Amino acid sequence: MTQKAQLIDVMLSDGTFFRQLKYPGLPFIEIIDGEPKPHYDMKELKRFALKQCPSLSGKSFDVCLTNQRVY
Repeated sequence: MTQKAQLIDVMLSDGTFFRQLKYPGLPFIEIIDGEPKPHYDMKELKRFALKQCPSLSGKSFDVCLTNQRVY
């Protein structure tokens, strides 16, 4: 079984959508109430966004996990 890349939205601090990226990394799996739940390291996601979008350097931004593809 292959892992699908996780989509992340990069949002500027004023709430403006900047870009959507495909994050190829795998989540950490944590068992909560007997169910496996995926967790991503948000610091790692921000480092990935900075590597992909160097123009964000020095700017305030957030990353959000999403399931919806932006075209």
